Amino acid sequence: AEVRNVKVGDRVAYASVQGSYAESAAVPAERLVLVPDAVELKIAAALMLQGMTAHYLVHSTYPLRAGETAIVHAAAGGVGLLLVQLAKAIGARVIGTAGTREKAQLARDAGADELIVYTETDFESELAGYRAVFRALKNFDFIDTKRIYMLGISNGGGFAPLIPESASEQAQIRGYILVGGWVKTWFEHMLEIERRRFVLSGKSPGQVNDRMKDAAMLYDEWLIKGRSIEDILKERPQLADVWPEGKDRAHLYGRPLRFYQQLQQLNLAAAWSRVKVPTYVLRGAFDWIMSREDSELIASYVNSNGDLATFYEIPQTGHTFQHYLSLADAFKGKRA
Repeated sequence: AEVRNVKVGDRVAYASVQGSYAESAAVPAERLVLVPDAVELKIAAALMLQGMTAHYLVHSTYPLRAGETAIVHAAAGGVGLLLVQLAKAIGARVIGTAGTREKAQLARDAGADELIVYTETDFESELAGYRAVFRALKNFDFIDTKRIYMLGISNGGGFAPLIPESASEQAQIRGYILVGGWVKTWFEHMLEIERRRFVLSGKSPGQVNDRMKDAAMLYDEWLIKGRSIEDILKERPQLADVWPEGKDRAHLYGRPLRFYQQLQQLNLAAAWSRVKVPTYVLRGAFDWIMSREDSELIASYVNSNGDLATFYEIPQTGHTFQHYLSLADAFKGKRA
């Protein structure tokens, strides 16, 4: 067919066509967008997908208005930086989150009013933020605050019932949906995940047991006795081999160590035992991070209040439903 909308030599951009990383690509003419001379090609490339994503989030998904507050996660990423700028152009207040102070500065330079560096935020502060957002739902006329369904993923799949505090807040929750949650103490969780980590990394049964003795000693000193990892490893340097973060003695899984010491203080079994609404507990069959028993326990605690909870394990999926063909592949991050 004859092409009319573009001609040889035009500067164009496109999205949602395979082959973008190649030097040349065959793209249907109707997918091409002319790039104005005043716009750099690298800016146009970013705007075609990331820009449209940011645009529909603040104009279509929820028409953001001047004076409102927007929370932008990963505010220093491609979509995040664009969201910050669009939200500020509308006149909204922007709170951004980032993993490092350097990334936080990028978001601040883009216009964010407040920044949260989540690698420096403890659990109690994070929980207070979730509770503040939950209470703010009443400010939006399109939300029926008497029919709220709460989704908890991974860590959030454990502490979800802690977010509504009062009886009236708990009455607003019509149901929970969990993905890869947990309910035991964090000390138990760490011992269980370490055993799986040692096994999946190829250690022999004897080596696994030897390492578990060291892991039990390390996590008892840290989580039960409240000592710092730095002090523990100075005193017992042989335990350094089982610490998952290597030379980083201040974080675990990107969070400050106090975050997990506070998790150890929780009683999630008691929290889930108070839940009296329908609960759908989901778990990936190849989830090596959270145990099947945790999901089953959550369902059983809720079901002690009636036939309310359903547990379903999704085949060939990992911790947050990535597609894997085996538990070993899930551990290696080798997606199908």
